[in-house]
Amino acid sequence: MPGRIPQSFINDLIAKIDIVDVVGERVDLKKEGKNYNGLCPFHNEKTPSFTVSPDKQFFHCFGCQESGTAIGFVMLHDRLTFVEAIESLAASVGMSVPREAGSSRQEISANNKSIEAIAKAVDFYKQQLRISTAAKKYLQGRGITGELARDYQLGYAPSGWQTLENGLEGVGLEALVDAGLVSEGKNKKHYDRFRNRVVFPIRNVKGQTIGFGGRSIGDDDGPKYLNSPETELFKKGEELYGLYEARKSNSRLHKIIVVEGYMDVLSLAQSGLTNVVATLGTATNETHFYKLFKYTDEVVLCFDGDGAGRQAGWKALERALPALSDQKQIKLIFVPEGEDPDTLVRKKGAEHFNQQIKNAISGLDYLLEQLSSPLNLESLDDRAKFYGLCQPYIDKMKAGILRDLFKQKIDQIVGLREQTKQAPRPKRSFSEGPKVSRLEAKLCGYLLKYPDLWSQLDESFGEKELLLINRCELLSAPVKQLQKHSTLESEELLVRLMDEPAYDYFCSLLNKPVEIGIEEMEIEFREGLKRLTLKLKEKEELSSSDKLSEVASISDLKRFVSLKKNEISKL
Repeated sequence: MPGRIPQSFINDLIAKIDIVDVVGERVDLKKEGKNYNGLCPFHNEKTPSFTVSPDKQFFHCFGCQESGTAIGFVMLHDRLTFVEAIESLAASVGMSVPREAGSSRQEISANNKSIEAIAKAVDFYKQQLRISTAAKKYLQGRGITGELARDYQLGYAPSGWQTLENGLEGVGLEALVDAGLVSEGKNKKHYDRFRNRVVFPIRNVKGQTIGFGGRSIGDDDGPKYLNSPETELFKKGEELYGLYEARKSNSRLHKIIVVEGYMDVLSLAQSGLTNVVATLGTATNETHFYKLFKYTDEVVLCFDGDGAGRQAGWKALERALPALSDQKQIKLIFVPEGEDPDTLVRKKGAEHFNQQIKNAISGLDYLLEQLSSPLNLESLDDRAKFYGLCQPYIDKMKAGILRDLFKQKIDQIVGLREQTKQAPRPKRSFSEGPKVSRLEAKLCGYLLKYPDLWSQLDESFGEKELLLINRCELLSAPVKQLQKHSTLESEELLVRLMDEPAYDYFCSLLNKPVEIGIEEMEIEFREGLKRLTLKLKEKEELSSSDKLSEVASISDLKRFVSLKKNEISKL
């Protein structure tokens, strides 16, 4: 793994970026007094309650209470990890992210060389497109404008066996091979992988080009479509064409449409549908779905309406099941036979295609429809068979409301009576704060603001004390995260606590102002932990004492009964 990003670099980055620029690229802001206001991107609202302070370099929403720095905003809005957010912001201001010494220095160096080689190849291919009449004619014939070609960085790989290799200055052969741009033949000679093809740069979520797709525009140039080979940077079973562009064009992706080809993505984007991505010649898999659901709550799969397309849709649905929840849903549309999204939108327009999306069938409804279609559900035997067919798909789903409702639907179809269920216990609202001591809440707030406090504890805080802290209702969650990841920053720690029931309360603790300095806080945290563990020990000892008293009382009772039995036997 790469080494840690130095804190000094993070500080320099925060000093260089302006939160108004960062937020303004994703949210429409209006200046009002010293601050900037806009509609919050984290919840639906009609009246702006979202404010950005250039003086404090901080954002806050008075509606949903989200707040933080530019890094925290990018993590929440773009759904990135802490490291990905740092890399994204650094790239936006032309800074390279350094790493502290680690075990993979050579690997990082090789990857950097590949990225540089690919970036130069992108420029080379774009330049070649400008002077290629045949390539421009092909794209114009497919309805692609110059603006769209610019936005997606389309290019052209000319004919010739070493055109790219000879055209890139300062890039070694080894870097070109590692990047998948040049291949080695059986005779050990090297040749350009892409020749006489329109090329489609494939970018990762950070905007770095990591590979290419190529579409032949000649009759004797091999397969119609060709992708970059698998490299350290490019895993075609994990990447999606157009995801970076979709996120860049939409401040909030309410849904993402998945199609099968590069031209489908481009034609739909040309018609105004910019939330479209494509797989890279592979079936949509579980990794794809988990990646997509990081950026949206609804995925719409678009397939051809023929038998092969419906089979592909079925397989994709099976792979999506583990990623589904009450908040993450999947739908399917099948275009008419003989059509694909590219031809359909060019023939009938974006409005017709949008109507197709609105009419998309729920993935789980489609699953039940396909499982039941060959059966007669009026028959007792077929209902039993249907019930058995559904079980493997239920098992693939994660526990939760969606899975429960799906099971309930199946029970209704087969005619099973709903079992009497125990009423669920009402959940406590953690936005009001869990019932913990003020001391525990204060220590938790300190730790959320300055996670380094944990690593600075001395040896007097041992395993016994740690066991006691791990039983705390509130403090145990951040402590467990810091036991696994001792170098977490404040915002990264908060992101890792998103699934905790007390997440809203953690946010309120983090935002609560502290009146003391860091040195005083270190002392208070250390001494406070001692007081807390002492109280926990006393509570544990008291509980043990009560149990011993109970045992003693039972023993006395047994002795009393035994004596009475002896007295009765002597009568």
